[in-house]
Amino acid sequence: AHRQVVMAAPPPPATAPMSLAEEEAILQAQAALDAASRARALAFHDDPAENNAPDSPAPLQPAQSSALAADLTVGAGCTYATIGAAIAAANPGDTLLIEGGVTFNENLVINKNLTLQGGYDGCASASTARTTIDGNASGPVVTIQAGLSITLTHLNLTNGNTGMEGGGIRFAKNTGTGTLNLSNVHIYGNTAHWGGGLWAGLDSDVTGENVHIYDNTAIAYGGGVRLYGGRATFTNSNIYNNTAPRGAGVDGTREDGFAPALNLPSSTDIYDNKALTGDGFGGGVYLRQGTISLADGSDIYANNAIDGGGAYLITSTLTIAGDASEIMLNTATGNGGGVYALGSTVNLDDSAALYNNTAGTSGGGAYLDNSSLWGDKALIHYNTATSFGGGVYATNGSVFDMDLGGYPCIGSRCSQLSYNTASSLYGGGVYARDNSTVDLHQTFVEGNAANYGGGIYTYQSPVYFYNVLVAGNNATGGTGDGARLYTGSSLTGAHNTFAHNDAAGATTGRAIDISGATLALSNSIVWGHASSINDAGQTVTCSNIQGSYAGAGNMDVDPLFVAPASGDFHLQAASPVIDRCATGETLDFDSEPRPVVRERPATPYDMGADEFSEPRVGINGGGCAYGTVSQAVAAAASGDTLQVAEGTYFEAVDINNKDLTIVGNYENDCITPGSGPTILDASYHSGSAVDISNNVVTLRNLRITGGDSIGGGVDADAGLDHYSQVTLDNIRITGNSGSYGAGLYVGTRSVV
Repeated sequence: AHRQVVMAAPPPPATAPMSLAEEEAILQAQAALDAASRARALAFHDDPAENNAPDSPAPLQPAQSSALAADLTVGAGCTYATIGAAIAAANPGDTLLIEGGVTFNENLVINKNLTLQGGYDGCASASTARTTIDGNASGPVVTIQAGLSITLTHLNLTNGNTGMEGGGIRFAKNTGTGTLNLSNVHIYGNTAHWGGGLWAGLDSDVTGENVHIYDNTAIAYGGGVRLYGGRATFTNSNIYNNTAPRGAGVDGTREDGFAPALNLPSSTDIYDNKALTGDGFGGGVYLRQGTISLADGSDIYANNAIDGGGAYLITSTLTIAGDASEIMLNTATGNGGGVYALGSTVNLDDSAALYNNTAGTSGGGAYLDNSSLWGDKALIHYNTATSFGGGVYATNGSVFDMDLGGYPCIGSRCSQLSYNTASSLYGGGVYARDNSTVDLHQTFVEGNAANYGGGIYTYQSPVYFYNVLVAGNNATGGTGDGARLYTGSSLTGAHNTFAHNDAAGATTGRAIDISGATLALSNSIVWGHASSINDAGQTVTCSNIQGSYAGAGNMDVDPLFVAPASGDFHLQAASPVIDRCATGETLDFDSEPRPVVRERPATPYDMGADEFSEPRVGINGGGCAYGTVSQAVAAAASGDTLQVAEGTYFEAVDINNKDLTIVGNYENDCITPGSGPTILDASYHSGSAVDISNNVVTLRNLRITGGDSIGGGVDADAGLDHYSQVTLDNIRITGNSGSYGAGLYVGTRSVV
């Protein structure tokens, strides 16, 4: 729906072109701004007073009993009237059952291993509602000493106020260590200097289930949670509407050798937190020398900061996995609407997304300074920056890499850098400078917009594109609708399609604009522009370039895209760019295998990002669904029947550990029997035309040719440890070669 709205909107107005001198001046001014932002990030303002003052004194402990753990009741009509009195009387391992639905005005100090369970409906209570503990604005609500194992459940912790650590909970101060388990706990309305809601000390572990931390304030950092060398895991929880000058939701730093870690494995959100005063770093999360991971529906969204609206990382690693996990709708008045990363790594895995974030200056989705962003089947889309890098800003030796990362991709557009905007300056999709690397494979760069470099803008940086579609991007200033390669940059790539880059996909744009940079492009298509490549001195081979371009194997013909007006840049069956290049990549932009030979086996690779693969093979009467026999074999289950349309298939087929029947001579529907022939031709492959190992296989109505191996035509198990039963019915095996059994090799323990 968002894509439809964007596409229906009127294009941004054209802006006046600028001179090279003006373009260069803007780049030089930005270098100074980068340095200033870096200096701000590295000017830490950690307070040496944190974790140094003595903790709250522990009350005198009673003599420890050898009795088994007991339940102590607290509340009206119970054994103890106050929680503090019950703690004092308890032995390690005891459980305090606390009257439900009422408020205790106390400041608790826990100095032994205990469980505090609210919502107790015994005694005179009769309520299972959470118990509220109100800290009277006179210190932390709960102070838990270091080295303990504590469980808090069914509690509200509120109105804590301290000029030190932890307004709601202060845990493991000074020496650190210990475990804190939280379940069905709400921590809200607390204030502290560090860690408004929760403060966790050195080498400590916090786990939370159904925990809500909200409306807390930190004067310095960690409005919701402060990890002072501590670790926290939250599931089915929320951290929201907290405020601090740094790390409004969560703030974590490495202390005394202990790295902070925040793990959100399932259904946990950090949202609506604000870091808009002081440094203003990290609306959702601030992390230094630590790790954060999100998965299974966990998100960082709708947070606000000066820099790093969603997350602010220094020498840290952020990993987001899964199609329901996103960094979205965050805002930075400065850099990094979604993420600000310095010396850090960002991993977006398996359909994770940077979506609809906004930066007042640069890096709408992510701002990278000497950092890496690895997008493995990721979506970076609908982000906005005022100045540079609507999707991604990369500087100071950063790496921006997008591909499928080994994850399965069904259909198109599994890896996207799309519909991002740099509203006033450069790099709608990505802006890269100062020896930063952009490496995109099987990625769709579409619908991005900027003044210069609608899809991509690079300065003194290398770019690598393989099986990339660059389409419908717009440079309002008229330079580099698809790509702008400026001084010291290079673009190296193969099997790319640059198509219809201009406002609304018009044919009046400029695909690739080069100034003081180099281009090495092969097996590609550049079509649907007023200017394809502005510099005639580049290395372009075996490519289809509108307006022609000098280079071996280049063409200038309409590639016959399926439907460019609706963004479908697959090739039609009649496309003249099919089977044009002798070498190429192994997969196309849909992750379908290359080459699929149709007409010219000597040049089996198609130009552009798409390898044409008309369905010509079906399974079990379901109609044509696969472009090659090998694809259908891979998809089939043991016992299936493959029905192959008439024609020549330039491939070698391996059948391992599947019992299959392969039948040729079908019409183009893969259902109706035809007159043939169906030919398997392995002339341009090494090995047998059909290699069968450990199977029961029937081959019917096929011509098998071009193999070169032991069993050049059909190899039915050439190894001592394998056996097969093979039936050949109306088969011609001809024109094969090999050291043994050039036509047919029947191995030990096999029957044909």
